[in-house]
Amino acid sequence: MINSNKSSHITLITPSNLGPYHRARYSALGAKLKLTIVKTPIKEFHRPWSMGDTQNIPFDVIDQLEHGHSLAATWRMIKDLFTKLKPDVIICIGYNKKFIWLTSLWARLTNTPCLLYLVSWGNEYNRQKWKEFPKRIYCNLMFTGVLATGQNAKDYAQTLGFSDSKIHLIGNPIDNDHFASSNKSHNSIASQNPRRFITVGRLHHPKNLIGLFNAFATYKANGGTWALDIAGSGPDSDELIAYVAENQIPDISWLGWVSYDDLPSAYHQADCFVISSFRDTWGLVINEAMAAGLPVLVSTQCGCLPELCHEGINGFRFNPYDIPYLTELFHKIENMSLSKYNAMCLESKRIIKNYDLDCWVDAMTTGTKKLCP
Repeated sequence: MINSNKSSHITLITPSNLGPYHRARYSALGAKLKLTIVKTPIKEFHRPWSMGDTQNIPFDVIDQLEHGHSLAATWRMIKDLFTKLKPDVIICIGYNKKFIWLTSLWARLTNTPCLLYLVSWGNEYNRQKWKEFPKRIYCNLMFTGVLATGQNAKDYAQTLGFSDSKIHLIGNPIDNDHFASSNKSHNSIASQNPRRFITVGRLHHPKNLIGLFNAFATYKANGGTWALDIAGSGPDSDELIAYVAENQIPDISWLGWVSYDDLPSAYHQADCFVISSFRDTWGLVINEAMAAGLPVLVSTQCGCLPELCHEGINGFRFNPYDIPYLTELFHKIENMSLSKYNAMCLESKRIIKNYDLDCWVDAMTTGTKKLCP
């Protein structure tokens, strides 16, 4: 069904507000295959993303689906759209929106292969069995197979009833080169004053920033010398800023929302990345930090953990509820020898090379061939 040439047509339907991450991915895939991106009308207002100029991108974007219609009217929109597009394969990112349900139904009725692009994983949420059972029936009935971003997603696909032969691992990439573009030398980090931890993400409860601040406060009270940069914005910004001020936690800098173009500089001014989330589907900021050559401290509730954080090699893992252990890890990084620190930086760069755009494109094309013969 799928050939490695422009005659093959993949249509990908996504609820995401497209931004620079998507532009990089879909440009790489669109250079290999005929690619159409269908956006559903779900906006991510907490991510003010824009793809910028779309005149010279090697894929098509369709943004004509609308909210507020009845199920029957939405079905007519889906039917008309995909009848016109005539895709060889449809890839659905996620499974829990009516546009995805109706797309997979159209694919089923027309015998068009339909793949589930799965980032979610089993322990990401406290999943309820009464919801998982109908989801399992729906997924097995409507999807030809699963493109799983990592091992956690693969494990979850198996609980939904997909066999190994119906699952293909694809990774979850960013444009590594964008974040590696810096002349910073880690040989000179010992002279920086102060050295810095950094966290990047939306400022809201699931990111567990209060836990991060408490761990950092104890670290500082016990003689820690590093600072902490906070990059991001969100609905809890004012509350979090007030918490730091009220508790007089020193050496925390608020960078605010940092644009895609400016993020590499923020990473390269830091010396270690930390993410303390209670839950994170994957955590692409970890990819970014590793591409920038930083060691990483990663919550065990981040979906990318098996792939990206290798314990004691390029970073350390911690339970987000174990605040004392995170404090211990702050001290561990600070007291690490320069040679060990530099080795961790190099390991981050080495590991993330396996999760670049070229690897993702190869995995996507191989996966669609395998699952849609």
